[in-house]
This record gives sequence, structure tokens and C-alpha cells, in this order.
Amino acid sequence: MSPEQMTAGGLPGERPARGRTVAVAVLGVLAVLLAVACVVVLVRPTAVPGESRAEKADDRAVAVQAAATNVMKAFLDVDYRDMDPRVKKVLDLSTGVAGPMATMLLARARGAVAMHECGRR
Repeated sequence: MSPEQMTAGGLPGERPARGRTVAVAVLGVLAVLLAVACVVVLVRPTAVPGESRAEKADDRAVAVQAAATNVMKAFLDVDYRDMDPRVKKVLDLSTGVAGPMATMLLARARGAVAMHECGRR
């Protein structure tokens, strides 16, 4: 019996089945593809949750939306009798161009409150 026949599981004088050879080849190719896929996932973390560019952009968008909501809540919380802590809160939450704009809007609000108070007297 030859070594090929022994590994193929055949009997002496019998040829190995062609279907079995094809099945082994297909399984070998699948094993190689699985190994390549594992390497790709390890090298390129885009398949890992939280690591893709889209997920990072979404996380940033959620953070911006939360910050904008906080600023709007602080801005809309107006009590003309006690404006200074509210003004400070809005200015502390403001960034970039929004800071000077918030200062201008709040100065106008203070002026409107002062005019309102003068009209009530």
C-alpha cells in the first residue's frame, strides 16, 4: 500500500475518490480565507465597534448636540430678577464665535429687562 493510499483511506489497489480530493481542496481554501480574514480584522480595526470613522463622527455629533442643548437650556432659563448667574452659565458654555454672540445677545436682554423695569415704575 502506498502512502497516498494510506492517507486517502483507500484499500490496496483502489484509487482515491475524486470527490474527496475536491472536498479537501475546498476546505483548505476556506481555511486560508478564514486566516486572511482574521489577519485583516486584527490589522484594520474598522470591524471593531466604536473604531470606525462613521462611529467616531456620530459620537462627535452626539456630543455637539448635547452641548448645544445645555447652552440652549441655560440661555432659555431667564429670570430677570437674577440674571448674572444665568449669564455666567451661558458664557461658560459658549465657545468660538458663540461666545461674543452670546455676550451681545445677553447685553441686549439686560437692556430689555432694564427698559421693562423702567416702564413698570
